[in-house]
Amino acid sequence: MIVLRPSAVGVLAAILAAAPAAPSAATTTATGTATAATATTSATAAPTTTDTANDRADARPVRAGLVRWSTDRRFRGGERNGVVVAGDAIRIGEPVGVRRWRDPYGSAPTRRYAYGRWVSPWVQPGFAFREVVPSWSARTPKGTWLQPEVRVRTTGDRTGSWDVLGHWQGRLRGIHDSSQGPQPDSVASVAVDTVRTHTPARAWQLRFTLFRAVGSGRSPRVASVGAVA
Repeated sequence: MIVLRPSAVGVLAAILAAAPAAPSAATTTATGTATAATATTSATAAPTTTDTANDRADARPVRAGLVRWSTDRRFRGGERNGVVVAGDAIRIGEPVGVRRWRDPYGSAPTRRYAYGRWVSPWVQPGFAFREVVPSWSARTPKGTWLQPEVRVRTTGDRTGSWDVLGHWQGRLRGIHDSSQGPQPDSVASVAVDTVRTHTPARAWQLRFTLFRAVGSGRSPRVASVGAVA
């Protein structure tokens, strides 16, 4: 199953259409952070006799920073625990742990899943933001699933908790695709597929946990991850 967050795709398409010259990848630095490519858009319609100061204020530029990982070189810039990078994708290697899980929306019993994890560098768009919309492209063979997470760091240097964006699976009985609710803390909360901060933030980070049934040799294949702030 290929999963690509639809709302994120719409946002990213709008950004790229508005700023075709902007790069679409981040540059990883030696300090483990990444700097986002930025696009600036603004209204260009000709003014009419009914224009007001508020109308002109609404046309002020809006910045958005897009970062994506989709190659071996880029993926290797992240932290890898129990996963391997090859063929421009992330897969489970030697699992680092086992999680017991029962789907609250199903009737199947609790099951055990081995997992590996990939964590992105911190991404600093270069401007304060209030929302992060992640996206990913992955195949999840039978018996495997993914848990994408996001956390943010405020302009006041407070770091939020990891917010789960959902459980995503392929043909696995006992796990339903689902969002995980608001998960509010003092820094941010989740609105379906968007992490919204309570105060301005300056950096964000992604974490993807890849699961498979204990004893299985299969693995999710994550080909691309990213986000826009």
